[in-house]
Amino acid sequence: MNHMRTLFLFVGLMIGLMTRPFPIEAAPPATLEKIRSWAHDGYTRVVLDLDRPAAYEVSLHASAISVSLTNATPSARLLTTPPAISDGVIQKIELYQHPNHRLAVVITPKHHNPYKVFTLSGPDRVVIDILSVPEPVVPVPEKKPEKRRDQTRKTEKKKKPESAPVEPVTGIRTIVIDPGHGGKDPGAIGASGLTEKEVVLDVSRRLRTLIRQRLKKKVILTRDTDVFIPLGQRAALANRAGADLFISVHVNAAEDHDLRGVETYLFGRPTDAAAGALAARENAEDDKAMRDFEKIILDDMQRDFTLNAALTLAHFTQAAFVERIVPKYHTTSLGVKHAPFYVLSKTKMPAILAEIAFVSHPAEEARLARPSYRQEIAETFFAGVAAYIASPEAGGGP
Repeated sequence: MNHMRTLFLFVGLMIGLMTRPFPIEAAPPATLEKIRSWAHDGYTRVVLDLDRPAAYEVSLHASAISVSLTNATPSARLLTTPPAISDGVIQKIELYQHPNHRLAVVITPKHHNPYKVFTLSGPDRVVIDILSVPEPVVPVPEKKPEKRRDQTRKTEKKKKPESAPVEPVTGIRTIVIDPGHGGKDPGAIGASGLTEKEVVLDVSRRLRTLIRQRLKKKVILTRDTDVFIPLGQRAALANRAGADLFISVHVNAAEDHDLRGVETYLFGRPTDAAAGALAARENAEDDKAMRDFEKIILDDMQRDFTLNAALTLAHFTQAAFVERIVPKYHTTSLGVKHAPFYVLSKTKMPAILAEIAFVSHPAEEARLARPSYRQEIAETFFAGVAAYIASPEAGGGP
């Protein structure tokens, strides 16, 4: 009997050990080993050398570019040796260590310079390219020749002042709005049966009306009915139309039904695992999407400029949601992120993809079903787009 009791106690102990939740260790922070910078023809490159990959966020404060590493600490060497600056583009580089292993590298150019941020591996590093801005040329006034005393006065026609150089027209004229999915592809589906394709088409139509009426811009929808259009054809339509902006509208979903919020994406290496998974899901209809990624990214100068403009547009759009939707409905701002969305990779103009809510969240699905809420989303989108169009990055207006 004692043997049986001992056996039961042993089995009970083993079951308890097997079912006891073990603590999951958080991933160790990456180490920012050093910061390097050097000048190239037309741009200055700043490289953040890491010992392992680290997620990051980029924000712009006045002219300062802040690259915030979400799980990183500086090396001892970096703390004692500040990064050297060797050209006339960058004014200073500063390092700020925040709680919870959040490390910010703030680069302040001398002007409002265009920039791009991307990652490379082998070894892991975050790269910031800051494009040069030519110094304004101050014309030297010409000396007037002295008139000879014996020269008879002649009536001379006054020369017309030389006109100022005509600046290239950079204003936004044509905007393509891309309602995601459609036709045979319903996109995400909520518990009540509400489909992503239905919601985003309605929001896109409302946004089109607002932009046409209030900004007098030309607006094209990639689809205006419930039809399926491949990702490549959506981008090709925008390119053929010579569009100045491309906005893809989507609704998110997650297995965790408590997850909610809004996030705005631009093309790039995935900011985190969730961004990569979302891009893979959205790219699923086109098997070329992921294969093309390494060939597409960041090698031609035109893409450098469009990615920088897309980053600015994404921040204006996300800021509008943070101001109008997040506090009113107690939802969450999931931020501006990068991900390799195929439809964004093929556009030749600044392009973003916005996930406006989670249809898998019961409260957000209920709101998305209401026409009044869809109008609020369209108004919020409009506020972000209008703010971007009025900004210097977009040419400052019509």
